[in-house]
Amino acid sequence: MGRNFAALIRTIDSLQLTDDHKVATSSDRKQGEDVVILPSPGAGEAKARLPQGWREDAPRPSAVAQPVLSR
Repeated sequence: MGRNFAALIRTIDSLQLTDDHKVATSSDRKQGEDVVILPSPGAGEAKARLPQGWREDAPRPSAVAQPVLSR
């Protein structure tokens, strides 16, 4: 099955967000929607990478607003 350009851009953005900020994205996520903090960084590292904090009461564990990509 082929991919459209928007799907490729979402994939690249997701890879960059994961690499830079240790967050994960859903497959159908749109730019600017919440992301999920990966369980691998400890609390101290998460606080350093995501100084704006996160919501514990979100439908998904540790949802946080999308960090800005540094390009």
